[in-house]
Amino acid sequence: MATRDTEGRREIEAAKQRLSAAKSHVTFLSKTLATAQASEDAAKKAWKKAKKNREDIQAQAADSKKELAEAKKFLAEAEQRWEVISIDDDDDDDDDTPQMSPREKGNDNNNDDDDEVITLSDSPPRDLGRSSVWDSIFREAATKHITVQGCGTSTVNGIYTKTGTLCEGSPTYSKQGLYDDDSEVIVIFCRKMLSGNKFWYIGISGKPVLFYKSSRAVGAGPNAGSAVCPPSLANEWVKEDAYKGLLPLPRVKLGMRGFGGI
Repeated sequence: MATRDTEGRREIEAAKQRLSAAKSHVTFLSKTLATAQASEDAAKKAWKKAKKNREDIQAQAADSKKELAEAKKFLAEAEQRWEVISIDDDDDDDDDTPQMSPREKGNDNNNDDDDEVITLSDSPPRDLGRSSVWDSIFREAATKHITVQGCGTSTVNGIYTKTGTLCEGSPTYSKQGLYDDDSEVIVIFCRKMLSGNKFWYIGISGKPVLFYKSSRAVGAGPNAGSAVCPPSLANEWVKEDAYKGLLPLPRVKLGMRGFGGI
């Protein structure tokens, strides 16, 4: 009888140990499954962000190709439009015969070697005063894009496109960028403070996140900053405690090629 009781206790104890081991194994597998599920969710989220970032970059690349084609067309049209000739000021000929370009003059059998024909590509006509118009044409083309370089906050660096939207009467520029693993619209814009002074800012569109602020107010006066283009030099920007930008401070250049080219 004693032997039977001993065997029974041993069998029950073995069953308890087996049950305990099974419970431990189930608990371990549950935790492992939860970790695997969390890893899968994180991977899906990262994949979605990567896909969104790729789509944004593809869209920017398409816009850049379109802008390149438009810039080439604009340059060709400008060169064609400004293919103008001017007779030298010392020419005393009062004949009203229309002036000819070098291409047309080469086909004229009555060519007068005393007439000096100058195209705009060689030197602008002194009497028409078109140099300022020429500069304004290419300045307008250049300010369609600005390039920011040298920022300690890398998401601020890159090529910005003029949006066509004015803020406080000044143009705004924007680009896509990653901030805290999210794709954001980074903007350069002007805004007035409570004092009434207007400054340039670099921040995130639609969010209370500012990286940098111009050190000079925008407006009239010899020491005021430009209301058309943001400051170009690093020492014309500041990073205060309220701003999330990192040193070094940004540099800004008109056009799609930065300092030293990109």
